[in-house]
Amino acid sequence: MREIVSVACVLAVTFTASITAADRPVSALTAIAEARRFSHPARIALIDMGAVFKQSLEFNRRREALKEEIAASERIPKRMAEELQGHKAAMELLNKNSQEYLDAERRVARLTLDFETFRQQALRDFQLKEARIYRSVYEQIAREVADFARSREIDLVMRYSMDPLDDSDPKTLIEAMNRQVIYANGLDITADIIEAINSESQK
Repeated sequence: MREIVSVACVLAVTFTASITAADRPVSALTAIAEARRFSHPARIALIDMGAVFKQSLEFNRRREALKEEIAASERIPKRMAEELQGHKAAMELLNKNSQEYLDAERRVARLTLDFETFRQQALRDFQLKEARIYRSVYEQIAREVADFARSREIDLVMRYSMDPLDDSDPKTLIEAMNRQVIYANGLDITADIIEAINSESQK
């Protein structure tokens, strides 16, 4: 009889526990799992992204190539500007009440519009190319950071700046004072990431 009672008690406890687990919200179960997962102290590392970009061989190579492309393209707007100035100078020698002057004025207006359109389009094109360079190098850095963090069992990598405060420029000073990291006695992986991305770029 006691054995039957004991078995009944075990079944009742098991059944009650199953109902409790089933009735518990999924979000709560997820929270418990996450709490167990992060029950150990998180390992945090720091990286100075500005320093990584400045010392990135790939970033500097592509930036220099873009500068050379911009310098080469400046010959076209320079020629257009010289042509425009020539037409303006010639127009000033004409009688303002003549048909020739009106024709020259229309020609100058058209050339001015062409020059501004070309200049603005070229500026947009180079800004897009520069943005693509930043994005490509950033994605390369992010991959290296992720690989490094996983290999060292680092849970979180935060960006910070090693640059000292500079009170000569109020705007720069305020931006520096708004840094997310004020003090840290943690792992700085900046040099490791610079070495990793430069090694990859030289392959």
